[in-house]
Amino acid sequence: MRALSSCSRGDSNRGRIAIHPLLASLVVAAGSALMLSSPATAHAQASASYIVVTQSAPYVALPLAGGTTTRVAGSANVTGDQGFTIQLPFPFSFFGVSYSSLAATTNGYITFKPGNRLDQFSSWALPSTNDPTDILAVWWNLGDCRFIADCIVTQTIGTAPNRQFIIEFNASRWTYSAQWHAQVWLSEGSGTINVHYGSYASPSDYGTGTVTVGIQNQTGNEYHLGLPCNKCDGAAWPTNTIISYSQSPELKVDQVRVPPAGFAGVPMQMEATVTSFGAKDAEGFTHRFWINDAPSLGDSAIVLGTNAGTVDLPTGDSMVFTMNPRLPIHLTEGTYYIISEVDPNHDVPVSSRASTVLASPPFIIGLAAPNLTPTDIVAPERVKPGSDFTLSWNAANIGSADARAVPYRVVLSTHDLPNTSNPTLYEGLLDVAALQTTPVIDTIRMPADLQAGRYFLGVLIDPDQVLFEHERENNNGISNPVQVADDETLAITTTYFPDAELGSVYSVVLTASGGDGIHGWSVEPGSRLPPGLSLIETPSETRAEGRSFYTHLGGSPSEVGNFDFSLLVESAGLVERAEFSLEILPSGLPVAVSTREIPPASFNVGYLGQLVAIGGLPPYHWTVVEGALPHGLHLDPEGIIAGTPLKDGTIPVRVRVSDTVGDSAEAELEVVVMPPNSLVCASQSFPTHTIDDPYDEVFLLAAGGRVTWVTRQTQYLSGGLGQGSEIRAGEAPPGLVLRADGRVTGAPTRAGIYLWSLDVHESLDRDATRQPLKSIVCEVRVEVLVDHGLSVSTQALPAATVGESYLTQLQAIGGNGAIEWALMPGSKLPQGLSLDPDGNIAGSPADAELDGELSRVFSFMVRAVDPHNRANTASLSILVQQPHEFHVPNEKRDSTGCQAAGADPALLAFAIGLGLAALRRRRA
Repeated sequence: MRALSSCSRGDSNRGRIAIHPLLASLVVAAGSALMLSSPATAHAQASASYIVVTQSAPYVALPLAGGTTTRVAGSANVTGDQGFTIQLPFPFSFFGVSYSSLAATTNGYITFKPGNRLDQFSSWALPSTNDPTDILAVWWNLGDCRFIADCIVTQTIGTAPNRQFIIEFNASRWTYSAQWHAQVWLSEGSGTINVHYGSYASPSDYGTGTVTVGIQNQTGNEYHLGLPCNKCDGAAWPTNTIISYSQSPELKVDQVRVPPAGFAGVPMQMEATVTSFGAKDAEGFTHRFWINDAPSLGDSAIVLGTNAGTVDLPTGDSMVFTMNPRLPIHLTEGTYYIISEVDPNHDVPVSSRASTVLASPPFIIGLAAPNLTPTDIVAPERVKPGSDFTLSWNAANIGSADARAVPYRVVLSTHDLPNTSNPTLYEGLLDVAALQTTPVIDTIRMPADLQAGRYFLGVLIDPDQVLFEHERENNNGISNPVQVADDETLAITTTYFPDAELGSVYSVVLTASGGDGIHGWSVEPGSRLPPGLSLIETPSETRAEGRSFYTHLGGSPSEVGNFDFSLLVESAGLVERAEFSLEILPSGLPVAVSTREIPPASFNVGYLGQLVAIGGLPPYHWTVVEGALPHGLHLDPEGIIAGTPLKDGTIPVRVRVSDTVGDSAEAELEVVVMPPNSLVCASQSFPTHTIDDPYDEVFLLAAGGRVTWVTRQTQYLSGGLGQGSEIRAGEAPPGLVLRADGRVTGAPTRAGIYLWSLDVHESLDRDATRQPLKSIVCEVRVEVLVDHGLSVSTQALPAATVGESYLTQLQAIGGNGAIEWALMPGSKLPQGLSLDPDGNIAGSPADAELDGELSRVFSFMVRAVDPHNRANTASLSILVQQPHEFHVPNEKRDSTGCQAAGADPALLAFAIGLGLAALRRRRA
């Protein structure tokens, strides 16, 4: 296989075949499944030049739209068993030989070899070396065309090099009146033959073992049967079926999947499954996605992107193509379709292009909205605390609507993922027109009391979400690293080391302030650490890259005693020295927690701390036995506290340490998380649940003070195909219960994706200070999946007759509760028919819909949904036809004006007997 980005391959049923273009929409509308024929071993010889496939498809008689219909044979020029030479509009290959003409016979077979007999009415089993050979047996045996006006007609449709030539048979069995209808489709540039069988009211006219269906070459050494019988009974007639004899590669788009809603200017995930099902592998092709407001390619279709590279796909295999392009910015609200086109450059000689294009189910393009993102953020590489500096950046609006007076915030972050919990350095407003970029230059003061270190400046556009946007993931941007350094100060903030125990694991993090924030620790020359301990940098190798790291005194002491030593710390050319004392206790003492206090953490900033124990028999195992660490932090069994705290305040916790013989000790500690400088919402999403799956007291999280939670509104973002956005003020997502302390209980009752907007109010009593209470808006994404499916079980609908009453009911399986039905946006029923919410299609079709034709097929899409938003769509079709009229032939008169009915009955019987006897002799 050649390289291809964003695609995968899976197995698929072998033997599927393309349908001809003008019938493709009817096949989709009827929901017909492809079926692989299963003939016995003898039905297809060892040669692999052809494969035989059957599939269900409605039959449409000639003439079709486009091209000119030519009558080859009819009642005016047929007197018995005859064949008619037909010139082909393009060369056609049959068993490796190219032909420019063929002959079609009234007995239901076609022969390609010049000179073959054209009057063979009695068929024989394949293979055979009898004349005729090199044949296509459509329905071969005793055909009759003498009283049929359009017995054999042809039509060419399409333009070079993608033309198709159709030969239609309208025949009956000899001496019988019921007609059978079939078409042979030949495609330019391909050797694939599609034989489409229509109706036959009386197939029993053909007796047992009388009919041959299949193909054979000139010598008879290769043949392929179209039906799983050699000399078939009339009952084998395959109504509304295509039998394909394929000798070329074939490609088909099986399925196109897209979300139920998209937005102009916003990326949308899409994927398409493609299957190779011809007689040969499909090689050197690619794939393309389009968007259109109709489920087909046309002048209004827009290319979204072509998958890079080309691929080879063995016959029978499938491949998934994916893409995540931005939808065109100029799209207006409404219903659209993503269209998958495989082999858009026509590199594979398939027999039909109809199966290479398929539209997705309809989806909705929502409201036009701005889409703001900061770009090109440039800050100085080095800034001194308390000094002013310039930050330059661009505010880009890649959305489809203008943005006016949009607030933005510049924050200071210790990592490259800035958010609203970081300290704010600057706030401003900006205007950006749709599809425009506004340059911004801000003068900002670095806080004087800021600890030296490596920081990032983050630009947050609309941090409080006062502006409606479909996409918010790109609202934040980050600058280059900024070194905040005070070249004049450096201090060691570690004041003591807890006692250690002989042979026990020991680890204490060293801390300092000032300099440039990158603190390099070392042992002062001439000083010595306790045996078994050393200075360890974590993560390793980050010091050389100029990034922050931790240095800790760690290891396992190997000597008992009181050890004095001196440590040096260096930063930005400054050096500080401190003396320490560490006592190593002998083993055998009872296990005890030696950590007396835990270093403070900061809200939404990564944290790493180590608990230390002595005594007992290491290794130790640590657990929390009372209370809980702040949300976002966890204690592992080795005593390491790590994570990113998402709750501020002083949180008491009781920990237990156990040694290997089961002895344990406990200690009361406090974890202090420094709050942000403003009220911040820490909850952004809930774990995905299914319908009726209860939440186990999930807590919404905020920091910056004690808060009260109140629901503002719930926006129902997407509920499936045919549904748009919906806002419910003052309501939580269906089934969820919110308490004032942020605790959420209940179980979701309706599937969908929700944006839950909540007002977070500070609840502290500030009467003494007379300062106003803080309030922010918090938006939480809640996704509820369906617990089981719902599917439309109706696959076909009865035909409707103009002027006659029509009633049928759609059916669905699955779901729970009453099913509500509706037409999908853009779909409509024939004039005079309507669909009610209970699934009833009723009314009386209007004659105007047929536009003078005898019948037409109307395709449409329906949607079924239960009260819990389990939903499914289906593509259906209704055949609307004129009322059937029965004509009685006029009585024949002779030249004298007398009626033939007045003749002597005995003479008539005698004449008929002579005629039948003559016919029997001729047939013999």
